[in-house]
Amino acid sequence: MGERQSHFHTLLFVIGGSIILAITLFLTGCGQAAAPEPTAVPATETAEPTLTPAPTNTATAVPPTETATAVPTATPLPTDAPIFAIPEGISNLYIEYIIDASGSMLETLDDGVLKKDAAREFLIESMLAYNAETQLGLRSYGHRVNWQEDEEASCEDIELIAPVELGQMNVMAEFLQEFDTLGMTPLHASVEQALEDFDTSDPERINNLVLISDGIETCAGDPCKLVELAQKEGVNFTLHVVGVAVDLATKEQLECMATEGGGVYYDVHSSADFQQALADIQQEIVVEEKILSFADATATAQPTATRTPRPSSTPRPTNTPVPPTWTPAPPTWTPAPPTIAPTPTLPPQPTNTLVPSPVSTEPAPTNTPLPQSGCGSPTLLSPEDGKVFQGNDVPRLSWAYDCELAQNQFFDVRLWRDGDPHYGVTWTKENSYPLDYERFGPGFHNWSVAVVSGQDGVVDSVVADEGPSRRFEWRELEEINPTPTDEVPLGTGDVQITLRWGDKADLDLHVIDPNGEEISYSNPSSTSGGRLDRDANVDCSEATNSPVENIFWPSGEAPNGSYVVKVVYFNPCGDSDVSDFTVNVLVDGQSSTYSGKLSRGESTQVTTFSR
Repeated sequence: MGERQSHFHTLLFVIGGSIILAITLFLTGCGQAAAPEPTAVPATETAEPTLTPAPTNTATAVPPTETATAVPTATPLPTDAPIFAIPEGISNLYIEYIIDASGSMLETLDDGVLKKDAAREFLIESMLAYNAETQLGLRSYGHRVNWQEDEEASCEDIELIAPVELGQMNVMAEFLQEFDTLGMTPLHASVEQALEDFDTSDPERINNLVLISDGIETCAGDPCKLVELAQKEGVNFTLHVVGVAVDLATKEQLECMATEGGGVYYDVHSSADFQQALADIQQEIVVEEKILSFADATATAQPTATRTPRPSSTPRPTNTPVPPTWTPAPPTWTPAPPTIAPTPTLPPQPTNTLVPSPVSTEPAPTNTPLPQSGCGSPTLLSPEDGKVFQGNDVPRLSWAYDCELAQNQFFDVRLWRDGDPHYGVTWTKENSYPLDYERFGPGFHNWSVAVVSGQDGVVDSVVADEGPSRRFEWRELEEINPTPTDEVPLGTGDVQITLRWGDKADLDLHVIDPNGEEISYSNPSSTSGGRLDRDANVDCSEATNSPVENIFWPSGEAPNGSYVVKVVYFNPCGDSDVSDFTVNVLVDGQSSTYSGKLSRGESTQVTTFSR
């Protein structure tokens, strides 16, 4: 009996202990389920490009046993940043930024900030300020090919980073975080390609280009003339320009582009200036923005609207978020479909928009006449092609036209040298125009005539484009600016640039060599071998009416690359406040002559050339 009781007590003890153990394990399990160990989140779920690196004291070490993806060094954007904002409608606003990635963007602004860093930070900031419905794109030049290794390839180094459509913010931010600054400054070709990124034929679309550059055109072309011609042909766009700590000649070219493009030029020299300029441009652009809801747009969608893929030359990145139901066009204006659509091609430009190197001796290309209500282009009569004149001759250009000019129509007489744009020299109602040697100077000249409508020098439209051009030569007489017999000959070699003018004013010749070094009166020789061997009318002492300045590189010393030629009006020296001048450029035996006019305090870029 006592033994059975002992077994019974033992059994009760075992059962009770098991129950207590089970309850304990259950409670312990519940506690673990309520507070699990933290797990690492893969970096790909949250990381996005950012403007500033994360502070080093916020990083958390990952135990060696963890298997999570490594956290990138860049700090994720704040969760409220609208980089992935979902649009609620369709905007009529299309904006493409063109960012300069040439080598000079590694220079600093006045406050010590790198131009490149300021561009990255404030460009992203400006882009994020637009509505989610605004369609943004980005193009860059100079970021892939070092100009010192291959100058020609660097001039062609232009890339569409992100097409002008929704959902491109992450693509643009990633590029701006990492882009290199290596190349030349092909402004003409960059703007020309950018215009092809828009549907410029639809007047209801608001197309804007925003160019950010710190340099002058260093490849073939005249970007200001390109913009002017595009506007004259009715291409629908506005161009704003930000000049980043530029010199006077560069400012003149960039400001000309903005003026001809109907936009505003901003000259910035500090990071604060840079930030304000981009903010002002953003405010200027959004004034006319209209946004149509998806629901309203869907109700008026065209039956043929489809999701058409973009051509393979500008593929859309696969990580771009796009609203799945977006296919319509709004009723009062016609934006690009929010799905990927092929970029319309800019109508062909006249051949005079492609400017060859000024050292070329080939005849300038001619244009194919465009029929205008049966009138055609003006027919050139005299002088005949290839005519030679002496310096004291007064050539008279003459032409015929089959139609009578309306009250607001004029003949646009155009005269240019090989490699230059087709400059308009006058408007006239007459069928002839006399040329002035003092204005146009010696050398080879090409000429043509178009018919335009407008007033006060502002072209409303081109009524009849110029037809085939003609060419004549104006030879300089020995009596014009004679060289004294006791004068030391001018230095010459592979490259020689000579400035001449006809009064006692103090003009100065400046040449920037391929290394970026500027030769002038204040720096008469460069490390590349260039030297200023003639400086005339210096400080108005011993001023002459036939002054000459000369910069040259001896044979075998001129470096290959791009050269920039400028003239500065320094002091009138008691003479006229306006001076006419000519510049002769001799490159490897080929000569080109340019003429111009400067007023007191002005400067101008005469030409650029390469060897």
